Amino acid sequence: MRAVEEAVRRPVHSSLVRHALEILVLSLCLLLILRQWGVEPYEVPTGSMAPALAGHHRACDCPRCGYPVVVGRHPRDRGTDTAPFRCYRGAFCPNCGRTGLDLHEAPHRQGDQVLVNRNVYAFRRPRRWELIVFRLFGVTFIKRLVGLPGEEVEICDGDLYLDGALLRKSLTEFNALRLPLFDNDFQPQPEGWRRRWEVVATDSGPHPLAGTVLTLDGEGDRERYRLLTYANYQLDAGQCQPINDEYAYNGSDRGPRTLVHDFMMEARVEVQGDAGWVLFGITDGHDHLVAEIPVGAGEARLRAVRAWPPTAETLAEQEPGVLRAAHDMHLEAGTGHRVELAFVDRRLTLAIDGTLVFAPLDLPAVRRRPGVVRPAVLGARGVKAVVRNFRLFRDIHYTSAGPNAAPGKPVLLGPDQYFVLGDNSPNSQDSRFWPDGGVVPARGLLGQPFVVHVPGRAVGGAGAGADLDWGRVHWLR
Repeated sequence: MRAVEEAVRRPVHSSLVRHALEILVLSLCLLLILRQWGVEPYEVPTGSMAPALAGHHRACDCPRCGYPVVVGRHPRDRGTDTAPFRCYRGAFCPNCGRTGLDLHEAPHRQGDQVLVNRNVYAFRRPRRWELIVFRLFGVTFIKRLVGLPGEEVEICDGDLYLDGALLRKSLTEFNALRLPLFDNDFQPQPEGWRRRWEVVATDSGPHPLAGTVLTLDGEGDRERYRLLTYANYQLDAGQCQPINDEYAYNGSDRGPRTLVHDFMMEARVEVQGDAGWVLFGITDGHDHLVAEIPVGAGEARLRAVRAWPPTAETLAEQEPGVLRAAHDMHLEAGTGHRVELAFVDRRLTLAIDGTLVFAPLDLPAVRRRPGVVRPAVLGARGVKAVVRNFRLFRDIHYTSAGPNAAPGKPVLLGPDQYFVLGDNSPNSQDSRFWPDGGVVPARGLLGQPFVVHVPGRAVGGAGAGADLDWGRVHWLR
């Protein structure tokens, strides 16, 4: 009987080996074809572009909230099966702040591998905000292009200024480089995120948060909003704190922190009820803006408020000065809508289901703003709003480290020169530090990475052969 079983097994094993060899041969053929057409693979070695691209790193899921934590490999980590605990003692979850993660026992993973189009700049000029691969000082780099030939580039209060004017991003551009701050789908155990969702003390009824779903029941009052404020409550500190530019990817290298002011909220909203309003509010610490979207008949409107966070009373008392209005935008009852609200680079942008509700609102540049503890507000009146998949993001806050990033000392680019920065600003060697103004000459450009085709995979020791996270295979913008 055993002989029969083994006779059956051999062809199966042989077919698996043959199948693997066929895949390998096809992969090699595809690689040769891609190279012929000017497409080459490139492995990202460092975390200067994190979180968009990960260098060599270790990763685990937070034991308290389940959020995936990725931390760049420590300089004293040899990339073997395990690392000394002290290398990752300061690692923390960017969602709930949990420390003491067992990252030293997680498998070492390679950097992301990207495909680079080496011919793209033979047909067009490089574009702002896109990733580029270039060679400088005999080293190959991958960074984000921010300054174009002939421009005067300056970094001030974390923002970029070109020719003395604040550089503003579109919503599409911001989505390509936004940094995650909070994901309501990952709830810390056992208490959940109720401390981060504040309701007015006089409101009665159950808390709006149930599991990962937020419910704003405003059906009982058509005149006053039922409001819910997001607060940056830190579980371990037991208090609300201003949001700063901390990078979980950098692990124990936390360094000095700087307050940040540019935020975006994203959520899926479903409305129950035929007539009423849903409100989305956001602040950068200096100005406070609320967008009110009708359910059924009405005019969508954008206005500023003086008190933050707003209450039903202060909203009712506000003068009706409307900054933007839209007659043809409303929410439909029983339909899920994807809402994106960003207040970045002093530009307010609101999109529903991928369509801009208003023309972007640009406010004058402000170089000093107070810290932000409560960046976002949700509200409903006359209807019930069910909010799922709420996430909060921030913009990159470029540090002023380096001789080419000092405020008041802009860098003037020549006719064939570019200025580049890393997304992981506290941990990136880029144009802020390099000699001769940090410029990258056009002749050094090698191409544009356009897809992560092999996300970081485990190597060596017990982690070898671990499944790739194919969900991270994606096009780059």
